[in-house]
Amino acid sequence: MACSLMALPTLAQFTVSIDIEKAPFYYTETSDNNRVSRLIEKMNNKEVKLEYTPKRGYLESLLKALEISASSQTLVFSKTSMQVRYVSRNNPRAIYFNDDTYLGWVNGSSLVEISTADPKLGAAFYTFNMAPSRPKMQRANYDCLACHATSMTQGIPGHTVLASIRPRSLKYEKSKCAKMCSVLPRTLPARIATA
Repeated sequence: MACSLMALPTLAQFTVSIDIEKAPFYYTETSDNNRVSRLIEKMNNKEVKLEYTPKRGYLESLLKALEISASSQTLVFSKTSMQVRYVSRNNPRAIYFNDDTYLGWVNGSSLVEISTADPKLGAAFYTFNMAPSRPKMQRANYDCLACHATSMTQGIPGHTVLASIRPRSLKYEKSKCAKMCSVLPRTLPARIATA
């Protein structure tokens, strides 16, 4: 492992080089054992069947199955996700979370991004394709690790938080995000993640 420190006037930047495919990680070869992997197993064994709605796909039943409260919703306007083409000032990404799992959903996208804590992997990443006829949840190693195993996480798979842009208009009662995300206008200002 190579690590160097560059001194800047007010910041320190670490450059870390860790091969997560070698000991002790073996990231893609290591079996996952977490809230999401257990749900996938239950879905494959037909112990759990998620319900689809035309408006929000499998979102509500997925939140329930992962024990994530819909009231945990935070809106993020940053275009730093696999769903970048759907995120805008009028259509933010909704992040839902509990103590160990984060779920990202954007209205208009059939993809849900999921990140969870795993005892062996650290952060484990999944995608869920919400196509009505062929829903599929799977572990997503390299697609997610391009951003989640960088110098911001010291080269180890982890969760990142970046600043989000503030929308131009803060007229919550009339905003598209309040309508699309079914958020009560009086609670929306406290939940917006802004820079």
